[in-house]
Amino acid sequence: MDPPEVLVFGDNRIELVRMEPGRFEMGEPNWRTAKVLEFLSATPAGSNEGPPHTVEITYPFWISKEPVSAELYSEFLNSLEPETALRDFVSLNNFANFELRDGRFIARQASTSPYANTVSHAGGVAFCKWLEERVPFRVRLPYEAEWEYAGKTRGAELRYGLNLWEWCKDYYRDRYKPDGDVTVNPTGPEEPEDFMNNGSPTFARRFPNEIYTDRSGATGTPPIDSGTYGFRIVVLPRKKPSSASD
Repeated sequence: MDPPEVLVFGDNRIELVRMEPGRFEMGEPNWRTAKVLEFLSATPAGSNEGPPHTVEITYPFWISKEPVSAELYSEFLNSLEPETALRDFVSLNNFANFELRDGRFIARQASTSPYANTVSHAGGVAFCKWLEERVPFRVRLPYEAEWEYAGKTRGAELRYGLNLWEWCKDYYRDRYKPDGDVTVNPTGPEEPEDFMNNGSPTFARRFPNEIYTDRSGATGTPPIDSGTYGFRIVVLPRKKPSSASD
């Protein structure tokens, strides 16, 4: 059974965008120019987004139209002991879009953004496992290639959080390593250098129906000293197609 356009569980709704199999050019098209600019200015300019290369994704997947909200992430946090949540999955700093009140996490109604924004990488992973237990589908973080494919081909349909970096499932590496002419279903390095996150158009350059990502590595563990780390989810049928990645 394929996931629906809107994933419903209890009082919660998550809008999904179906991504068909296809090819795209992954990376920064002006990668070499970015390397020169970075060298001259000592300012990151995208040299870790190359070399650009063709990536093919051979399976359909469903990606959430927007990042997970603070309200929904609070529901997940409330399934845990507060001490566990604060140790591993979230930081309640001055930028957080939620707070702990009378032993329960709640979204800050006065916040300018509805999205969970001080989430650890482990928190994103744990949320996906929690949600998977409540819906008849597989749920996980998107791989970097899936995230970029969705942004570059369906970006006008997706919503991006203000100043929000989004966690990906695969580990970060400083430079792409394409396999031959076409890389098929890439899942990143097997050994961690850092956790992967991608920047929203606030950090990147947005064009109609297109997004150039601004990739970065981060430790992904609390305490998190900013309000810029969130995530969206990928939803897949329970029965895994032979070409789909976990």
